[in-house]
Amino acid sequence: MNVIVFGLEESTSLTPDQRIEHDRSAISNVMKELKLEAKINKIVCFGPPVEKATNTRPLKVIFDDEQLKKQIVESKRLRSTQFSKVYIVKDLTLKEREQNKLLIMETETW
Repeated sequence: MNVIVFGLEESTSLTPDQRIEHDRSAISNVMKELKLEAKINKIVCFGPPVEKATNTRPLKVIFDDEQLKKQIVESKRLRSTQFSKVYIVKDLTLKEREQNKLLIMETETW
């Protein structure tokens, strides 16, 4: 029940608590834009905090509801909003990522 969110604005706060609150607020705003109600269990930021705001770290967002995850991933409503640079994908296992990589390599050889 996880999704990976790319492209959200990085918090410039120095304390972890403030960064967590910023991330939680940003995800809540995205959910409002998608017109979805979601209880966020946990947010995990990949990698160390970045010094410059030019690069953003992906966020792993953990929800309770599998159906909600499906709605979020399938939603295309962010393209014409303030979140146009944000995209959301389902969280894949290592095996699923490897299978996707193989499929991509196969299609490139055609």
